Amino acid sequence: MRLPPILRIANGTFYRHHPNATTHLNPPLFADLTFDIEADTQNQKHWCIVGPSLSGKTTFLHLLRGSHLAIPPTSRSYPYLATGPLPPWLRGSHRAIRYVGFDDSPSGPATSAYIAARYESRREDTDWSLRQFLLGETSFNEAKRDDAPTAERLDQVADDLRLGPLLDLPVAFLSNGQGRRARIARALLTRPEVLLLDEPFMGLDPTTVAGLSPMLKGMAERGAPRVVLSGRPQDPIPDWITHLVYLRSDCQVGSMGEKDVVLAGLRGYVRGVWNGGIVEDDKLPVKALWEMGRTLTAEGAQGDGLGSGLTADEEVNTEVSADAAAPPSTGEPLVEMNGCQVRYGDKIALGNWSQSTPAGPKDGLIWTVRRGERWGVFGPNGSGKTTIVALLCSDHPQTRASATPVPRCTNTCRAT
Repeated sequence: MRLPPILRIANGTFYRHHPNATTHLNPPLFADLTFDIEADTQNQKHWCIVGPSLSGKTTFLHLLRGSHLAIPPTSRSYPYLATGPLPPWLRGSHRAIRYVGFDDSPSGPATSAYIAARYESRREDTDWSLRQFLLGETSFNEAKRDDAPTAERLDQVADDLRLGPLLDLPVAFLSNGQGRRARIARALLTRPEVLLLDEPFMGLDPTTVAGLSPMLKGMAERGAPRVVLSGRPQDPIPDWITHLVYLRSDCQVGSMGEKDVVLAGLRGYVRGVWNGGIVEDDKLPVKALWEMGRTLTAEGAQGDGLGSGLTADEEVNTEVSADAAAPPSTGEPLVEMNGCQVRYGDKIALGNWSQSTPAGPKDGLIWTVRRGERWGVFGPNGSGKTTIVALLCSDHPQTRASATPVPRCTNTCRAT
């Protein structure tokens, strides 16, 4: 027997306020939308909502779980939640369909004392551990939850998302990638039917993305839970995604359906505009589509964007002028670090290495930034990029500056 869909939207149009309201700008959102999320785990559709900034990706995900007014009201329903074999706490769409965003909202793992906690290793009563965050124990005198996970369930989810060794670490100490996995784990512990992930790969290094995507693929293929992603056009699309929704810049659906069909249609549109056969729609700019279409695999991003091969051939001047070959002129030192280390108690978080100097090896970071130089700080999530930038800007509590105009972080800095 075929199960009814978890979500069914049939020719629905959505509004932030009642359509008869006159006190707010209230344009229709995703007019005449038809969209289903199936409960049957056989032949599932794995959706990704793609669109440029301000196209309504987050709004689209929220309306899937019941936000915003649906006109007509019967156009949005949750048949499986009303009839399926679910525990009582999953009967409501906001519990059965969980949204996970990765902005700096208060629901994230960091607390209000984030900066001090991260940089000074200062512990306060409100500095929750990752274990407490996952269990939802982030307020005092909290009432017992009817959907509280068991210890076995917590350990299983933590191990699946490679969070086991971090459970007793303050959440403020987590890197960007670890924090995202923590938010996903917290949602999974409620055993939702659907997990909505809003741009889960944005800002992550390729190694972290290569590890996170297969985890999401495994969950999606098991249907435990069903997974819906959102992403930007320039982001590679995971290879396990089967269906796409591409949003216009006016919060309307530009194209929707099987991934290959949607990409083929958008590719034809891009090439038609490029060749002059199609007039560009200002709500569907070609520029936003140029890099869309690459695939995210276990080996990283592969393939070409929709605009591949359309760039006009130009002669490339391979001659290098004398001015270009000469090294750029640099001026006086602006920042000097002479054996800089950042410590949290006995743990060295930055500078736990030795560098060669004319006087011999010296522990810590030795670095001089001169006027006119252009430096880049690169590294995987959790490697210390933010800490180095905080030292450069004297935002880090362990920065020690001399009385001269040149900031110097010398020897070992310790937190008090």
